[in-house]
Amino acid sequence: MASSAETTITESTRIVRLKTSDEEIFEVEESVATEMVIVKSFLVESPSAGTVPLLNVLAKPFSQFIEFCKERIINEELLDMFNVAKCLVVKDLFDLLRQAVADRIQNKSVEYTYKKSSWKD
Repeated sequence: MASSAETTITESTRIVRLKTSDEEIFEVEESVATEMVIVKSFLVESPSAGTVPLLNVLAKPFSQFIEFCKERIINEELLDMFNVAKCLVVKDLFDLLRQAVADRIQNKSVEYTYKKSSWKD
């Protein structure tokens, strides 16, 4: 299969096309795609290639995996922004982000919250 990793740049967000073994195409942000070592290596070795083939990966579980990666990145960015607002004492933004964090951890166990955060003792 001849493929080239086709990417699109839209307002500083690079999009990477990934093709599962059952022929479904996923367009994901580069920050999400490079969470996968195989994809990151492919992009480094073949930067001008089109769609990245994902051999032995089916669309349904892959879509769930992508959602997991997006949530993880969003959570990390949210915590980073929270810390900036706290350090710079931007009260309105701090309050907004604090509520966003509270909404995300609502009804979660202490262990889950600690595991998902980057906060340390």
